[in-house]
Amino acid sequence: MRQVTDMRQTGCPWQALRDPYVAAVLHWSREVKRRGGYPGSLPEAIARGVSIYESAFGAVRAFDQQREHARLEEENAQREANAARGFVAQPTIRRPTKRRR
Repeated sequence: MRQVTDMRQTGCPWQALRDPYVAAVLHWSREVKRRGGYPGSLPEAIARGVSIYESAFGAVRAFDQQREHARLEEENAQREANAARGFVAQPTIRRPTKRRR
């Protein structure tokens, strides 16, 4: 996550979930999505936390999607190279094993 968000993890991420502020940010992040916007009564600190959380979450999601896309591109390139050499991967057929009595 550090390479994506430039933020260094300072403790156990599971322990952070017990923090009341973190719990409030996660709760309001879901509520903002559900409602389609920020309620007027949301404290500024929570709204800022939701914004930072959503930004970091989006960056990590985009990074993961880029890695998955690169992996699929590599697989496709390998498959095309194998096909050009005349090799086509066939599914493995397993024969039933004999049962011992």
